[in-house]
Amino acid sequence: MNMMEPETNEKDKKIKKIIIIALIITVIIFFIVLAVMLYYSYLESKQLKLFVDKTRTAIKEDLMVFDNTSNKIYLSIKDIASMAGYEYYNGDYKNLTEEQNKCYLNNKKEVAGFELGSNQLYKTDPTENTQDYDWYTLDEPVKIINGKLYATSDAIELACNLSFKYNQEKNRIEIMTLPYLVSSYQAMVINNYGYAGLDETYQNQKAILYNMLVVKKQEDKKTFKIRSYFT
Repeated sequence: MNMMEPETNEKDKKIKKIIIIALIITVIIFFIVLAVMLYYSYLESKQLKLFVDKTRTAIKEDLMVFDNTSNKIYLSIKDIASMAGYEYYNGDYKNLTEEQNKCYLNNKKEVAGFELGSNQLYKTDPTENTQDYDWYTLDEPVKIINGKLYATSDAIELACNLSFKYNQEKNRIEIMTLPYLVSSYQAMVINNYGYAGLDETYQNQKAILYNMLVVKKQEDKKTFKIRSYFT
């Protein structure tokens, strides 16, 4: 008669019980971790994300404001300016004022000016000694919110020569600046079409925003229409 068999069976039962408990704990921990990951993924999906020239960028809480009356997206002019490569100034260009109800943006190639309550935008060339302004009509007047001037996304696109896209489903903003677009298309017209490159004139480079390219071939200039990938 083997007296050790009952003791061995008891040890086996204890080991199996420990293994089962360990497996149950492991499964519970797995589902807890999974639930936490899904929760943070959900929070991430609800968080507004900003990409400037395809790079994730920190976003200020009041960068974008929805206007329920006009159903328009308003953007902080000052905050967008730095993203687009512009310096922001209070007041009116060339008048050396510091009025809080006016502002202008300068990227050394073009100046764009706004005024509170106005649906007019002016632009001028800072490299030329001229008082001539080009005037544009905006879709909505400029507003002041929390002490900062705001304009609609359409107005910002026009003023800063950029592409602005907001995907509400993904809660994602994509901004592409003119220098980035010029750089992107430069390689395309050289490698795919055999041109010498894009025309360097700032006004001609802005044609990209209207689905056009002005390209160089030897000493000649030639234009052709394209469907831009950012539209």
